Amino acid sequence: MKRKASLVDDSDDEDTKVRKLPTSDNYSFVVGSSSITQEQQQQISKLEDTGQISISGADFASTTHLICASNDQDSCRRTLKVLFAIAKGAYLLNMNWITNSIEMGYIVEEDEYELTQKQCPGAKKARKHKQEDKPSLLIGMKIFITGSTKMEHDVLVQLVEVMGAKNVSTYKDCDVCVLGEEHDFQPTKLDKPIVNEKV
Repeated sequence: MKRKASLVDDSDDEDTKVRKLPTSDNYSFVVGSSSITQEQQQQISKLEDTGQISISGADFASTTHLICASNDQDSCRRTLKVLFAIAKGAYLLNMNWITNSIEMGYIVEEDEYELTQKQCPGAKKARKHKQEDKPSLLIGMKIFITGSTKMEHDVLVQLVEVMGAKNVSTYKDCDVCVLGEEHDFQPTKLDKPIVNEKV
């Protein structure tokens, strides 16, 4: 079915239908990329020039569609952008979604280009979870992060908040504690689940 990001056509003719947007007219395709080549990034910019998408840049949390470097055999690298996309329930797609959209002149359906379970475990499940309006994975949970983490503290906080949790500043107020590799954490009472960052 033909689709355009800015148009809706209720015609019964399948050949003339364009994309019915999932929300209001304010819906937009915010496209990010992870581990792709400069030439591939230029292709994304070319599609942006048509006015049908925008590029998310460094704003990971706004991304609705993430283009990843992956093929049928290779796994997708778990970059920060990938982690945020999974947490947000965004589409993780291969580059053919961009090139075919340019060739066809409209935004093609995502399903054919979505990364497989083998390429990026959990991504498709998270996306369906989000589209079905199910609660975020960590909704309502309070997370305490302490110690020296590989991921920057502020970024880790943003990631757990995207997943629906609230960051708290003390162990006694948390439901779950995330523990960095280097820490001086010595609670008097261990009565909360403790998650090692490496897990």
